[in-house]
Amino acid sequence: MNRRKVVSLLMCLCLTAPVLTGCAATDNLTLLKINDNGDVDKVTYGYGKFNARLTQALYDVTYQGYMGDDMWQSDPSNMGTTMEESVKKTILSNMKEQYVLVKHASDYDVKLSKKDKQKIEKAAKKFMKANSKKAIKELGATEEYTIKYLSDKAISDKVRDKIEEKAKADVTDAEANQKKASVVFFNNISKTDANGNNVAVTSEDTAKFKEQAEKLSQAADFSATAKELGLNVGTLTYGKEEMKSAKKSNSISDSLSQSIPYDVLQNVDKLAEGETSKVIEKDQGFFVIRMDSLSDKEATETAKANMIQKKKTDYYQNQVAKFEAKIAWKLNGVLWNRIRFIDTFKGTLNSIDSKTK
Repeated sequence: MNRRKVVSLLMCLCLTAPVLTGCAATDNLTLLKINDNGDVDKVTYGYGKFNARLTQALYDVTYQGYMGDDMWQSDPSNMGTTMEESVKKTILSNMKEQYVLVKHASDYDVKLSKKDKQKIEKAAKKFMKANSKKAIKELGATEEYTIKYLSDKAISDKVRDKIEEKAKADVTDAEANQKKASVVFFNNISKTDANGNNVAVTSEDTAKFKEQAEKLSQAADFSATAKELGLNVGTLTYGKEEMKSAKKSNSISDSLSQSIPYDVLQNVDKLAEGETSKVIEKDQGFFVIRMDSLSDKEATETAKANMIQKKKTDYYQNQVAKFEAKIAWKLNGVLWNRIRFIDTFKGTLNSIDSKTK
């Protein structure tokens, strides 16, 4: 597959804690009922649980080491939602998205070749063999689920590519153009002392900063003078879209994570190429900024690629939303709530790569 590996979540796991398991009868119950204009289908509890456990395992081995044992019950976004709730919501959303993409595969002339299917079956067998019986049971894995997971992933990725190809994603150089500037900020609020402590700036410091800022603003060689004065120089690249965002948030950040107020950015935007600003005084300190380039080639190419991909992604997401809106989805909340991320998966991830193109 050109940009994606079909199996980033298929892994060898050493499971050290018991997790919720169910009998075959429970696994066959309907977790998500799907009614597409009278065409009724379903996602079983067993398959949904398998998706959830794979995702949980990936998060556990990747993030729990530094997020701690209470990771799943924490609220990292401070939005009143636990990480477990947030991730489960994403899993459910992904299953719906994948379902409609597979459902519409024929609309885009997408199907798996005999060779694709052989690779997937081989990867599934390898996955089942690589894990212990205990691990397979606790993960809720079966060869059937694994093959379906890989097949649906392969098909949906191909359909996504086809959909994005239909997007009108033209972006001109003028639309993507990025200016580049060098930024020096003199913090007039606080500084770091010799012991690494954050302390208040003194009146002597302020006088020194003003003197250095004036010297830099009048220098014939901005970079050499900044180096001579021992100043940190940040890089700022921006274009029309960044200007809009800066206006909305009232600031923009450079490569040193220095916050530049929008009114300062407006002044900078008026500079000619190679021109250095006068000392710009703000409550938090002084800015001296040089306009390095009115059209930075590398930054513009990157911005153009990002803008094109955003248009493709927006078109794709809009199409998926239309597909999903035509379907009546009914989730069995009781079954879904039985899937909890309480016990921890521990082990080393051994990805099985099963590319289909």
